[in-house]
Amino acid sequence: METGTKAVAVSVKDSIVDVKRIANKKVAIIGNLNAIDMVNWDREKTTREVKQLIQKAAPGGGFILSDNHGEIPWQVPEGVLLEIAKTIKEYGNYPIQAE
Repeated sequence: METGTKAVAVSVKDSIVDVKRIANKKVAIIGNLNAIDMVNWDREKTTREVKQLIQKAAPGGGFILSDNHGEIPWQVPEGVLLEIAKTIKEYGNYPIQAE
């Protein structure tokens, strides 16, 4: 944050809750869907993962939901990507409603 960085990308191996706390509204957080694991996701798992990430990282702003690898493998089913978009539209609007 001292370098003037505006956003940091985090891995699924990072605790999004801890990173959010450390960022303290001084830097945006980008992440942290596991694009490799998404190859095996179905609709229910996709919805669950996206909702959980939104609930953990989006309250208070400063969060951009993304994969954590920088690219989505071709093997990720189109239905998973469409379900991510649908879930974001449904649950990712500010102000985030806690469940």
